[in-house]
Amino acid sequence: QSAAGQTTASRVTRNYMKTSQLEQLKYVLYSPENPGDHMALIVYLHGHNMGDKLADLEKDLREFRMEGSSAFVLAPLLPPELDHGSKGMWMGIQESVMELVESVITTYNIDRDRVSMIGGSMGADSGIRIVAAHPEVFSCYVGIVPFHEKSPMAKWEKGWGEQVKTTPAWFFVEDEASARNLAKTVADDITAAGGQAWVEVLEGTDHRKATEQMKSNTGVPSYGIYDWMVSTKKMR
Repeated sequence: QSAAGQTTASRVTRNYMKTSQLEQLKYVLYSPENPGDHMALIVYLHGHNMGDKLADLEKDLREFRMEGSSAFVLAPLLPPELDHGSKGMWMGIQESVMELVESVITTYNIDRDRVSMIGGSMGADSGIRIVAAHPEVFSCYVGIVPFHEKSPMAKWEKGWGEQVKTTPAWFFVEDEASARNLAKTVADDITAAGGQAWVEVLEGTDHRKATEQMKSNTGVPSYGIYDWMVSTKKMR
């Protein structure tokens, strides 16, 4: 691993990693206050049009108040050339994402029973699919405004619920029929398989307003999102 840019603060690292698919998978890593062994890890997948600057990704994390979490927070940066449906988006580098996650788990001696996933928009659509592909890794999942009707990643196949049944899932969706309906289908599939899933509709919002609302509220203690992610342990 080699530094892609100087650390901007004592608890924020900007870096990159060579993976089996990419010469450079850039990422931002937040360290919690007083880090130690066996701490939790939150993996964050960003949404569409982030660009190629880690500073912008870091800003996105701050807006979601992730730096206030009592866990390590890992945010890879999707190469801009892959930020199109035909290029695969996050699903096109799923292997690289998992290699990066494993590297951080090993390097920082993370508690393997507390590795959670959160995604925003396109990252939320991909996040639940990655969780379905790697249910042995993730303890829980949060989707922030997934399932937008124009997202090529907003897909769900019957049977994925069986794969996600050991990974509790919490969805926050915009007040649009397509998003509400697909979120309900996904949650019903997961619960029918014996898992746990919850859907919260952000009343009166479209995709943009729902995103803004969640950026204002995700880190608010009364929502309890990060506390839930950090405290939820992997069901074996």
